[in-house]
Amino acid sequence: MNGIKFKKIVRSPLTGVILALCLSCRLCASGGNSGTTAAGFLKLDGSARAAAMGGAFAGVSGESSVVFYNPAGLANTDDTALSFTHNFMFEDIFCDWISFMHNTKYGEFGAGVQYLSYGNIKRISETDVDSGTMSPYDMALTLSHGRTIGDFSAGMNLKFVSSKIEDSAFAVCADFGGIYKMMNDDLSLGAVIQNLGTPMKFLDTSNPLPLNFRVGGQYNTDYNWTFAADLNIPAYGMVNACAGVEYNYDAGQNINILGRLGYATRTSLDGGLTGVTAGFGVKYNSYQFDYAFVPLGDLGLTHKIQIGMKID
Repeated sequence: MNGIKFKKIVRSPLTGVILALCLSCRLCASGGNSGTTAAGFLKLDGSARAAAMGGAFAGVSGESSVVFYNPAGLANTDDTALSFTHNFMFEDIFCDWISFMHNTKYGEFGAGVQYLSYGNIKRISETDVDSGTMSPYDMALTLSHGRTIGDFSAGMNLKFVSSKIEDSAFAVCADFGGIYKMMNDDLSLGAVIQNLGTPMKFLDTSNPLPLNFRVGGQYNTDYNWTFAADLNIPAYGMVNACAGVEYNYDAGQNINILGRLGYATRTSLDGGLTGVTAGFGVKYNSYQFDYAFVPLGDLGLTHKIQIGMKID
C-alpha cells in the first residue's frame, strides 16, 4: 500500500492476523463465510440482546437497535428510546453503536451510528524506518423510517458508510424490510434486504458491500419465553442461520431479569468454543442493561454491553 508495510505494537501474533483481515475489508469477528466484500463490519451485531440470541433479530420490534437489523421493527412501538452498545473485541480493537428512535404522527423515525476502531498501528517503511502511526477505522451513519399498516409494518434505512486505512473510501446503501404480526402479535415474521448500494473503492480496488437477504421470526409464549430464528442469504458468501431463546423473569419492584442463549453458524470456527452465544439483561422501569458473551474459538472471546432507556 503505497510502498509501506504496517506493523502493530501487539501482545500476540493473532492480533496482526485479525488486523490484516480487517484492513483488507474482510469481516474480522463474525467467523468464516465472510466473502470478498468491503465494509464487513456492517455484519457485526449492534445489540447485546441480539448477540446473546445468536443474532436472530429479523422479526424483533420495540427497541431502537432494530435499525441495525430490520427497520420495520421501529413501526411497532410508540416509544422514544436511546441505546448505547460497546463491543470488547481483541487487544485494543473495539466497536460502538448508538441508536435512537422516536414516534411521530408521520410514523417512527430512527437513527444509528456504528464505529469500529482498529487502534493505533505503527507505519514502518520497507527500510524499517519508523514513519509514525495511523488509526484505521470504519463508520456507518444510518437514518431510518418505519410505518404500520394493519398487521404489517415496513421500514427503510439510508446508510452512509466510510472506511479509512491511510486513504478513505465511501459508499451509500439502503435497507428495506417488513414485519408481519399474527396470533395476537405473539408471532412476528420479518424479512429485510441489507446493504443495497454502491461499492467501496480503495485506490484501484473496488469491492461490493455485504449485500444480504435476511428472513426470520420471533414467537412469544404465555410462559415468558421468547424464541427467535433467522436465515441469512448473502450475495457473497455462504448461507448461514442463527437461533436464540430468552426467558423473562419478573422479580417484582418493576425489575425484570432476562436470560438468553443462542447459536449462530456464521461464528462456527475450527478450534475452541464457537457458535454458542449467551447473555443476560436487567430491566428496571425505563432502563435496561444487557450483556452478551460470544466466543470465537482460537480467535478469543468477545463481550458486548448495552445500556438503553425509554424517554417519556
